[in-house]
Amino acid sequence: MLTSLIYGLVASSGLFIGAYLGIRFNFKRITNACIMAFGSGVLIATLASVLMEEAYEKANGAFHIVTLGFIAGGAAFVVLDYVVDILGGSHRKHKKSIRAKALANDKAIALGALLDGIPEAIVIGIGVAQNAGLGLLMLIAVLLNNVPEGISGVHGLKNAEKSRKFMYTLWTLITVVCAISAVFGYVKFQNASPLVVSLALSLAAGSILAMVSETLIPEALDEGGRRVTMFLLFGFLVIFELSHLVS
Repeated sequence: MLTSLIYGLVASSGLFIGAYLGIRFNFKRITNACIMAFGSGVLIATLASVLMEEAYEKANGAFHIVTLGFIAGGAAFVVLDYVVDILGGSHRKHKKSIRAKALANDKAIALGALLDGIPEAIVIGIGVAQNAGLGLLMLIAVLLNNVPEGISGVHGLKNAEKSRKFMYTLWTLITVVCAISAVFGYVKFQNASPLVVSLALSLAAGSILAMVSETLIPEALDEGGRRVTMFLLFGFLVIFELSHLVS
């Protein structure tokens, strides 16, 4: 359990680090876009090379379990993300915060950040409980992605003229909740059946891909154009190669 907490805390600390950088510095659009593209590549490689493969192995040939979980996870994210946007959480993303006319809703922004971060954290806990290599890979992947997520996530709060103290406190709480989610994943799935673990991993994979396709990639391309594509490829290669080194 302690390992899952440490892994979750290290991975989710990327959110606070990114938020700190976003608060302290005004990144150029192309810089922000390249960072997000890299994070997109990291997550795509993680779900393709790690999560879905692990889910399929745990399913032991029950391909319909993996398919159902993947589709359900993606659909759930789409619906919940839409609800968060309606509540004012669209401001958690840089480009949306610029286009949105309403003031940022800090509670909805926090909810949106948790929607992005909790599934990843739970998978870290599952990885620690089921497969040490999976847990380590998820830690690295989530940490690398959470930094650009944190940077992007503070723009709406800055535009709403929230104080630095408020923003630091908010992102500290989000980091802690995500770390606790990793412990939850460990405790709940430590003795779970392989099919249940397979379903949970495929749910997370679907949710992550939906998040990347709805938020990270569109914003990266919008901000940086085709110049960011190589950073996405590099992010993919980092995790793809690490997955073979760790396994």
